[in-house]
Amino acid sequence: QFVFSGQGQSSNAEATSVAAGPNIGGDNPFIQPPPRDASIAAQNCTSIPWWFDDFSPDSCPQEEPITGQGVFQRFEHGYMIWTGYDDRIYIMYVGGDPTWQVFDDPYQEGAQEQDPNWAEQRPSESFQPRRGFGTLWRDRPDVRDRLGWSMEQYEAIYTPRFQRGLDGSITIEHTSGTVFYLQHREAAWALNPYP
Repeated sequence: QFVFSGQGQSSNAEATSVAAGPNIGGDNPFIQPPPRDASIAAQNCTSIPWWFDDFSPDSCPQEEPITGQGVFQRFEHGYMIWTGYDDRIYIMYVGGDPTWQVFDDPYQEGAQEQDPNWAEQRPSESFQPRRGFGTLWRDRPDVRDRLGWSMEQYEAIYTPRFQRGLDGSITIEHTSGTVFYLQHREAAWALNPYP
C-alpha cells in the first residue's frame, strides 16, 4: 500500500488517498514477472542511476532515463500523461482498482480534437479533454467515469523523464519535477513518494 498526495497546477488540486490494488494484467503491458535481479536494492545501483534522488525505489533501473515530449492534464479524480517516445497515455486514478493504466494513444492527426456534443454536459469549472486524452476519455466510459472531467482547459506540454525499474515499476516526471512512481504487481502509484 502506498499513500499518495497529488498537487496539480492550482492550489485547489490537492488530493490525498490510498492507492493499492491487485495485479491488473490485461490492460497494462508493463505488468510482467520481475526478472531475477529485481531484488537488488536501489541504493546499490552503480551502473545505471535513477534520474531522481528524492526516494529509493525497491529495485535498480533497467535502463537510462528517457527524456522526450510529454503532455500532462489534471482531472477531477486523477491524472493523464502522454509520453511521446512510446506514444502512450498513462492514467493515474485517485481511488479504486486498477489504480493506474496505460493505453496506446488513439488520436489520429487531423481528427476532431473535441466533440461539441459534450459541451452541454460539462459541469461548470471543468472541461472536456482534447486530442488523445479526449478520444480515450470519450471512447472508454470506464476511464471517463473514474477520472471525471478535466480541471484544466488545456493540457500542459512539457519534457518529462521516464525510466523503468528491474521490478517492472515505472517512473514519470510530473510537470513540477516531482516523481510519479507506478508500482509493479499491486499496481499502486504514488506522487513524489518517500522511503
